[in-house]
Amino acid sequence: MAEICELVISQKGNPKLVVNGYLMSECCKGQAITTFLDNLHYLKKFVKHNNHAPQADRSKVAKVIACIKHQAHETRDTPS
Repeated sequence: MAEICELVISQKGNPKLVVNGYLMSECCKGQAITTFLDNLHYLKKFVKHNNHAPQADRSKVAKVIACIKHQAHETRDTPS
């Protein structure tokens, strides 16, 4: 079964695909080919970066930042 890749939103609001610990964007040197089925990206082929190792923490940080921004946009609560 193919690996399911997750989408996260960058700080600038652009989508990034998380593949094997790498954050893939449009200007990324690596390549990932996916099939989009049932609202999920299934990894078919991946050519990893040659200039750096994967950083699993970066994708987790991007998810948290996107969640915080979404909550800040949706709520009218005053900051504490």
